[in-house]
Amino acid sequence: STQTVGWFLSRDNPAPAIILSHGYGGNRSELLTLSFELWKAGYNVLVYDLRGHGESPVKWSGLGTYEKEDLLSAIRFLRNRTNEKGQNLLEGPIGLYGVEIGGYISLIASTQDPIIKAVVVDSVYPDLSRFMNHQLKKIVGNDSEMANRLVDSHWTTQLTEWAMQLYLMRREDSVPALDSVATASGRKLLFITGKNSGRLSEMTRELHYNAKENKQFVEVEQSRLIRLYDTASSDYDARVVAFFQEAIPISTDKPGQKTKGK
Repeated sequence: STQTVGWFLSRDNPAPAIILSHGYGGNRSELLTLSFELWKAGYNVLVYDLRGHGESPVKWSGLGTYEKEDLLSAIRFLRNRTNEKGQNLLEGPIGLYGVEIGGYISLIASTQDPIIKAVVVDSVYPDLSRFMNHQLKKIVGNDSEMANRLVDSHWTTQLTEWAMQLYLMRREDSVPALDSVATASGRKLLFITGKNSGRLSEMTRELHYNAKENKQFVEVEQSRLIRLYDTASSDYDARVVAFFQEAIPISTDKPGQKTKGK
């Protein structure tokens, strides 16, 4: 079974829910302001530490392979939450938000459960090999032409893929994000990049271009690849909240009343 550590911001009444997944090297605290703004907007909110990050009891990262299963487990967790009256706290759809690796698993998971109706991704990549290539270039530095040529070479890409398979000890069984966005499942998608997104900006644009569903794209000053503060955080959070409010409206009915569906 999957175990992790997170914060569940409950409305204590039935409502739609949003799950937030941070990026590689981060932790759930980086998404706390956004989580709180979504909670104020009327959503039940779950934000958690990915494996190998923060206070997660799992000390290694699966770089997106196992994390997809963790996210699907988080959805099952939400389905089982009740308040003191015995009411299910999850009523209506679920939205997903993710940065980088968190965005990658959000796109993939969103095609595997029809309850997911809205996805926001920030600075995301289409597959694990492209992500590893990006990470290698960050390590060797972009100023070295020779290092970049080495990283771009076919054998380096192959070594990366083989190392990934050995590291994960199983074949990567997730559908790559590029295939995921090309799958129609009734979602609304928002793709975000920032001037600090680097090579991930191009990858995010590629995913947006190939998406077959209701989609939006926005470039902001700073993506959430870094911790945002003050005005930058407020503007960013407001944009994400507005998207979810349009994609997954909160019912104005009183708690306990049935909402009329289409």
